[in-house]
Amino acid sequence: MQRFSWLTAGTLALIAMPLAIAPASAQSIPVGATQNGSTGWYGSLTPRAVFDYTVDIESDDFTVEVDAPVDGADPVEVEVDEVDIAIDTDTGFGINGAIGYQFEEARAELELGYSNNNVNGVRVGNADKVDADGRFDTWTLAANGYYDIPTGTAFRPYVGAGLGVAKLVADDVSVDVPEVGEAELDDDGVSLIFQAQAGLAYDFTDNASAFIGYRLQGIPGQSFSAADVDFEADTTLIHSAQLGAQYRF
Repeated sequence: MQRFSWLTAGTLALIAMPLAIAPASAQSIPVGATQNGSTGWYGSLTPRAVFDYTVDIESDDFTVEVDAPVDGADPVEVEVDEVDIAIDTDTGFGINGAIGYQFEEARAELELGYSNNNVNGVRVGNADKVDADGRFDTWTLAANGYYDIPTGTAFRPYVGAGLGVAKLVADDVSVDVPEVGEAELDDDGVSLIFQAQAGLAYDFTDNASAFIGYRLQGIPGQSFSAADVDFEADTTLIHSAQLGAQYRF
């Protein structure tokens, strides 16, 4: 897994910079900064580095046809019990946009998000990992609530949580399993999503701010289908680092 790609490293560096300068700047509040007192509507845009994750799925019992041991004979049907499959991804990219309302120290918003992560391998049961192609796309729509922690400065730590719906799309995920052959998953599932966030915002003016933070998303089990076989996914946890901007109207 390539967790610390250039995209991840760059995002973490941006996260570290404001934390390093915070002690020196805490007493200096820019002219026009909110100091945690503004209310009103706002919009935000949040690019994210989405760290690699694993989608664990389990198949139902199914039947496959295999070549007969005798040349010219009809194929033989074989009953296969449940199969555990783990699909690993690389670090990817995501972006979220939101419209919300600021209630002094609290906020509420409606957020639309998208992310994609390329697939780098598949493990079937206890077998070794084999290379795979394709990617997972994730679309989310969530209602979030936040609490902005007062500091008396332009710095504004925040925590938040949200609930919504997610669509997880397996886009041409294909793998060639030795002695079994090629398999492909090209389907999507819809379920609830829960998420939690924490970070640090900085108010440049009454209207404009920037923020850095961490996001955890949980997507409960979704259903997929491939080659007339049904699959059920376990809860997928997705971690990301984010850097965004907010503008109050």
